[in-house]
Amino acid sequence: MFLFPRSGMAAWLFCTFLLPAIGAAGGSLASEVRAGTDALSVDIRFEGAVGVSREAAGDLIQLPGLPLRNVVAEPQLPWQEVVLLLPEDVDPDSLMVEVVGAEWEELSGEYDLAPAPPTATLVDGVLIPDWEGKTSVVDGRDRRIYGRAAYFPAQPAWVQFSRYRHWNTADVTLLPVAWHPVERRARVLRAGTLVLHFRRLALKPRGPASPAEHSFWPDFAATLANPGHRDEFYAPAAAPAEAITAVPINYAIITTDLVARGCPAFSDFLAHQRARGFVVEVISEGAVADATHYLSGASANQRADNIRAWLKANYNQPPYALKYVLFIGHPHPTTFNADSSVPMKITYPLSYQHEDKECPCDMYFADLSGDWDRDGDGFPGEWGSASSQYGWQDFAAGGIDRKFEVVVGRIPYYNNMADLEKILRKTMRYENAYYEQEWRKKLLLPAAILNFGPEDTDNPADGVANLSYNSRTYGDSWAAKMKQLGTAYGFSSFVLLEKQGVYSEPEVSFPSAACDLPLTQPNIEAEWKKYYGFVAWNGHGSSTSTSRLCWMRDDLPPNPGDRMCQRGSGETSWYTLWSSTYCPRLPDDHPSFVAQVACDNGYPESSSNLGYSLLKNGAIGTISASRMSNYNYGAWSFGGNNGSVAYEFYRRMAGYRYAAGDALAYTQGNLSGADAMWKNCTVNNLYGDPSAALQTVGNAVVLEKTYLTVSGSGCGVFGVKLAAAPSGYPIASQTVTIECLGGDPDICVRSATAVTFLSSNWNVFQDVIVEAAPDADAVPGVTRFRVCAPGVAYADVTVQEKEGNVPRDLFEFAWYWGRSETEFSLAHVDYNGDRQVNEADLLELLARWKK
Repeated sequence: MFLFPRSGMAAWLFCTFLLPAIGAAGGSLASEVRAGTDALSVDIRFEGAVGVSREAAGDLIQLPGLPLRNVVAEPQLPWQEVVLLLPEDVDPDSLMVEVVGAEWEELSGEYDLAPAPPTATLVDGVLIPDWEGKTSVVDGRDRRIYGRAAYFPAQPAWVQFSRYRHWNTADVTLLPVAWHPVERRARVLRAGTLVLHFRRLALKPRGPASPAEHSFWPDFAATLANPGHRDEFYAPAAAPAEAITAVPINYAIITTDLVARGCPAFSDFLAHQRARGFVVEVISEGAVADATHYLSGASANQRADNIRAWLKANYNQPPYALKYVLFIGHPHPTTFNADSSVPMKITYPLSYQHEDKECPCDMYFADLSGDWDRDGDGFPGEWGSASSQYGWQDFAAGGIDRKFEVVVGRIPYYNNMADLEKILRKTMRYENAYYEQEWRKKLLLPAAILNFGPEDTDNPADGVANLSYNSRTYGDSWAAKMKQLGTAYGFSSFVLLEKQGVYSEPEVSFPSAACDLPLTQPNIEAEWKKYYGFVAWNGHGSSTSTSRLCWMRDDLPPNPGDRMCQRGSGETSWYTLWSSTYCPRLPDDHPSFVAQVACDNGYPESSSNLGYSLLKNGAIGTISASRMSNYNYGAWSFGGNNGSVAYEFYRRMAGYRYAAGDALAYTQGNLSGADAMWKNCTVNNLYGDPSAALQTVGNAVVLEKTYLTVSGSGCGVFGVKLAAAPSGYPIASQTVTIECLGGDPDICVRSATAVTFLSSNWNVFQDVIVEAAPDADAVPGVTRFRVCAPGVAYADVTVQEKEGNVPRDLFEFAWYWGRSETEFSLAHVDYNGDRQVNEADLLELLARWKK
C-alpha cells in the first residue's frame, strides 16, 4: 500500500456509480467510481506495451496514451491526472490518497532514465539555463533522486484540492512507473484501486445555486471522473426551469468612468456585444463597492486587489453569471492614475527567486476561488506541488488551482482615446464579418534560431561548450508541428526559417529543413500583407521587438575555426524579425491573431510594447509575455515551454473553435511541468476581446431560456429566435440547427433539429422540444445542446433530467400549433399557463401511454 497524506485518515464505505467512460487515452481508469460518506474509490488499470527509447541523455519509458512529466532534473515519467468531484462541505486540508492492492510488473533489464532538461531564457544577451533553484543538480540530474537507493516516486499518487465556481474537486496525479536509480530497475503499476479519503465538516450547505450557475456544469462535468455525484454532493438549482426566463449578466467590462464616458466608440461596443447575444454590464471605480462598482483604491496594487475582490464577490451571484471579463484601462502594474488605471497584478511565479522575477498578469483575475498568497509571505503566485522542494506554497489547499471561474482579456488604454476607439471599432467589424473568411484559415510561421549546438554561452567565451550538438534549437521542429496542426484543421501554412550562417552545410549554423522563404523581416512583411488569420512566431524578444540570432563568423578566440559557436566572443549577430515600428505597415482591415513566442513582447509598462502595437494595427488579438518566458533546448516537443503556449492556443482556436480568451484559459490551465511552466502560464496575457474567435459571426441565436429540467419519460420546450433579421438573396433566410454536445444519451431533441427563419419571423420564438426517455436508474442526467448556424453566434441550452420517471398511469398530453413559415412544431403541455391557445390555432391532442 502506498500512502501520501495531506491530513488524517477516515474510514470508508462505498456505494457505486457507473460511468460511460473516464480517463485519458490509453484506458488507464476503470469505468466505475464508488462513493461513501468520507471516501471515493476508482479502479485503475494501465495496459498496453511498454515503450523504451534510448536517448543520449538517458532512457525514456512510455505507456500508451500518457505524456511524460517534465520537471527539471527529475526523471521523465508517464503521468495522468484524475479529477474527482468532492462534497460541498469537504475539509480541503483532509485529503489523502492511496493505491490499494497495487499490482506491479517488474520490467526486465536495466534503465538509466533521462532527466527533464532545464528551460532557458536570454538575459542581457547571455543564454541562461533555469534549474529552478535546485542546488543539488549535477550533470543535469537532481542527486536527491538519482543518488538515492529507493524507488522514485515513493508513492504512485498525490492529490491537490481545487475549486471551480462552487464545486470542489480533488486533482489526483498518477505516476504508474517507478524507477530505482541505484539498482537501475523499473516497474509498472498495472492495476489497483485508487482511494481518496476526506473529512466532511458537517457544515450547513450553502444552499441551492442559481440556475445560471448550472449552465457552467456541462463543460466542467466533462473534466470529472464522477459527474454523476453532483446531486448527491450539492443542492439542486434554486428554481424550477420553467420559471427561468431572464438571461443573467455574462459579460463584464471593467474600466473607469473616464474611459467609459470619454471613448466615442464605447456605447457602440456595448450595443455590439449585446447584439451578439451577451448580457453586458460596465463596472467602474467607486467610493464604495456595489453591484456595478469596485472600490477605487489609492495604488495600482490596491486597485488590482479591489477588482479581484469585486469579481470574487459577484461573478456567480445574481444577476451575474459571468463568463467573459474585458479590462479596458491603463495596465501599468505599479504606477497609479485614479482616472485610468486598470492594472495588471504583480505575481512571483518562481518559487526559488523573487528578485527581478516578478510577472504582471491577468490570470490573477480569472482564478477566483482561492488565495493567490496562500502562504502569506507577500509574494503572490508562487508555484508549489507535492514534489516541490519548496512545498505547496500558494498552491496549497485554498490557494491557486488553475481552474478559471471567468475568462479574461484586455484592451490597454495608454491615455490615447483615438487608439482605443480604433481598436474597438476594428473589433466590432471583425466580429460582425460573417461573409467569406477564407483568409482567416491561413497560418504564418516565422521561426528563428534560439541557440546553436555546440555552443559556448559564457561571456566572455572560454572555449568550452555549454550546449551540445543535440541541444541546438533551430525553430524548425516547432514550425513543423504547428504546420502539421494547421493542415489537420484545413489551414494553409507559410513557413520562414533561418537560412543564413557562417557554414553552408545543413544543421551546422542553420536548419536543413525546407521552408517557403528565408527568415527575414522584409519577407515576413511581404507575406503578412497577403492576409493571414493567425500568425505565430518564435524568437528572442524585448518589449518592442522580436529578433533572430545568426552565427555569422567562427574566427574569434579562444578557438578560431572550431565549428563551435562562441556567442560571448561576438561570433553571433542579431537581426530584427519584427518590431513595433513596423506594425503600422500591416493591413488593419484583415487583422490577425498573433501568438508571440518571445520574451517581454507584452511588457505592460511600455505603451509601445509589441503586443499592444499589433493590437493597434495589424492584429485583432495577441498573446504576449509581460516578462521573460522560457523554452527547452533541442528539438521541440509539447510540454510546459513557451512554444507550447502558442501551440495549444492555436489548437484550441483553430481546431476546437474556441474564442481567444477560452483558448488561452485552457492553455494556462493544462500545461504540465513545474516552476518554469507556471511562469510561462502567468507571463502570457491576452490583448483583445476574450470572446473574439477566428470564425466570427454577424448574427446571434437568442434563447428563451438556457436551462430547463424534464422528468424521466417527459418533454420540455425552449424557444429559439434570432437577434437580427437574416440576410441573403433572393430570399433572406437563416436555418439554425440543434446539435447535442454530449451528456446523457437518454435526453434528445424530439422536434425537428433544424429551424428556418425568414425576414418575417426572425424575432418570434420557435419551439424546440426535448425529451427524456424512461430511465432505469434514479440518477438524473444532464445534456447540453448547441443552437448554431454558419455566420451566427451560437447559444447553448442545458437540459437536466429530474430524478424519477413519470408514473406509468399518467398520460402525457401535448399540442401542436401551426407556424406560418415553418413545419408544425411541438410544445410541452402548458402547466404554468404561460402559453395561450386561441381560435387561430390548430390544436391536436396527443395521448401517449408511458411504458
